[in-house]
Amino acid sequence: MIEEEVLFPALADQAELNGLIAELQAEHVQLKDLVDLLRTRSDRAVLSSFANLLEQHIRKEERVLFEATQRLLSREQLDRLALMIAPPS
Repeated sequence: MIEEEVLFPALADQAELNGLIAELQAEHVQLKDLVDLLRTRSDRAVLSSFANLLEQHIRKEERVLFEATQRLLSREQLDRLALMIAPPS
């Protein structure tokens, strides 16, 4: 995931985000596990668990991680991250 490849390493020296990043990484593992389960078992309960976790995860990234990233990193750092995530064509 792009967060794990680009954003989390860029935030590694921001101690106040260590707990949040660990939590988001654990959620990535849970989401992947649920996707793997859905590939072998089409189950309404599993799909519901996946959808709920995904929605909460996205909201946490938007409202907590991305806000903190904008607050803690300089404009130059943010611009470098943007180029790493979406290089110009």
